[in-house]
Amino acid sequence: MRGLKFETIRRHPVGIICSNSSPLARQPAVRPSVVAMSELVVYRVREFPEYHQWVSRILRVSKGRLMIIQECAGEVAYHFDPFLYELSAQISTVADVGNTPTIDPSEIDTIVVPAREEGFQEVFLGENCWYAIRVHSSMIPKIRYIAAYQVAPVSAITYVAEVAAIEPWKDTQKYCVTFKEPAHKIGPILLASSKKVTAPQSLRYTSFSRLQKASSLDDVF
Repeated sequence: MRGLKFETIRRHPVGIICSNSSPLARQPAVRPSVVAMSELVVYRVREFPEYHQWVSRILRVSKGRLMIIQECAGEVAYHFDPFLYELSAQISTVADVGNTPTIDPSEIDTIVVPAREEGFQEVFLGENCWYAIRVHSSMIPKIRYIAAYQVAPVSAITYVAEVAAIEPWKDTQKYCVTFKEPAHKIGPILLASSKKVTAPQSLRYTSFSRLQKASSLDDVF
């Protein structure tokens, strides 16, 4: 429909369709921010690119943050796994690291978060939790550990904790990770001088077994 001009004839309220079992089904009205945190079934972007722009505008979130689990075109549905999508995005940012094998999605049980000194001491070590992080809801059941990468001048993964719970953080699309017990030291697993793997700037995925064996970040991701 590109190139066509439209004239508004009538406006209708925007609604959503959900199953009777959904918590949203019991609400008389739903805020856009709540819908934006839900997994969505939408029209296929290839056929309806303007529709995706409209949805992101209504929900007040960028298109890249829409949690789309299924796309439909007529009677045909196209399904993809958002866990694999986010993992592939991580892998695509990592340079060739020689003999380090590509991460197997079935191995993933750990998230690595970058932490500045003040927040690391006060929250990660002081409150035994970490917030506010962005993680797709489909990944939450996979996560058993959280590790802290202390940014420069430390430039290393230094602590890890077992995860007790991952819960929504206030009225946002982010989450709070609560630890089962205080984090304990690991490594340090330093940023290698070769920098084949760059310093984490946001949440990254790996496995606890990789952390235990790693001598540098090149062995982690």
